[in-house]
Amino acid sequence: MPHEITMPQLGMAQDSGVIVSWLKMPGDAVKADDILMEVETDKATMEVEVGFDGFLVELRAEAGAAIPVGDVIAVISDNLDDVKTTPTKSATPDTGDNNPVSEVVVAAAKTPVIEAPSLRDKLSGQIAPLVRDASLPAGRILASPKAKFQAHQRGIDLQTLARQGVPQPFHLADLDKYVPAETASLSGALPSLLAAEFDIAAFNNLAHWAGIESDGAIGNAAVWSAFAAGALRQVQPDLVAQSIVVEYSAIGNTTTVFQTLDADLCGLSEIGATDALVVPMLSIFDMTQMEISEYRPGGATVPVLVISGIDTATQKISLYFNESNLPLQSAAALLDALTRRANEPLRHLL
Repeated sequence: MPHEITMPQLGMAQDSGVIVSWLKMPGDAVKADDILMEVETDKATMEVEVGFDGFLVELRAEAGAAIPVGDVIAVISDNLDDVKTTPTKSATPDTGDNNPVSEVVVAAAKTPVIEAPSLRDKLSGQIAPLVRDASLPAGRILASPKAKFQAHQRGIDLQTLARQGVPQPFHLADLDKYVPAETASLSGALPSLLAAEFDIAAFNNLAHWAGIESDGAIGNAAVWSAFAAGALRQVQPDLVAQSIVVEYSAIGNTTTVFQTLDADLCGLSEIGATDALVVPMLSIFDMTQMEISEYRPGGATVPVLVISGIDTATQKISLYFNESNLPLQSAAALLDALTRRANEPLRHLL
């Protein structure tokens, strides 16, 4: 039997509430006293319980949406077969006087939900690059009101937390992952290191097939940014529906630096630098134009990939990371996924 969950009235004069975050997802088994979501009103942010035992089978609104009191926002059922995964109300909050919405939640509402392209679309290269809402300022931080308040109380810089690789939106538990600047500085001098080698023939063949090898640094950046973003999205499930920014630097006689946005969701020939410069989730240093076999970044606050040459047929990928932000198991999975793409580029297209 299905049970409809409605937006509760949490205050006397409340007309609507903003869903800050869902704490349960479709398919989850739930108990009546489990916390289903966080809701923000003009007075406070409150946790709302499920209210029924069963399975959460449907969410009818995205996080960030302002929902009128009494509207159905979720469905609980005894039957797991009733699961539906697509919200019917998007995160387009009303910012009028009757629906005060925090800056953080408005930002969350404007963050696009990404749908993975089909293999046929990837092969045709017809997917246009994802474009952010131009009104969303570069570097905007997404966090729940509780996390934002506690970060202020504890003296935690959320911009630094983002640079340290903690995925957004931030919740209270994420604040414990913050590494103070002095600690990051010390640990950044000797970051953890994983390395792998790959045959460059397949990589060069892919660049030739995609028609981007003549673009020099930009062509290499397109391929490496796509591989890195795809590997990161593969090994970190919480990034599946988030935008991924990768910063690529080609080090040579001149240095080329630019960022790509969701390069793994575009056709390779369509990838270019994004105008909305933000804190990257991953940095790539391409040293293959120089006779340098290793570079160890100092004080890096996000994982760093270094591409360097070994001989004419082999190149090396080195991953430098801080284990307090990126656990060893996740780092190993990331490097493994990236190296597999370099050795067998068809893996990226699949």
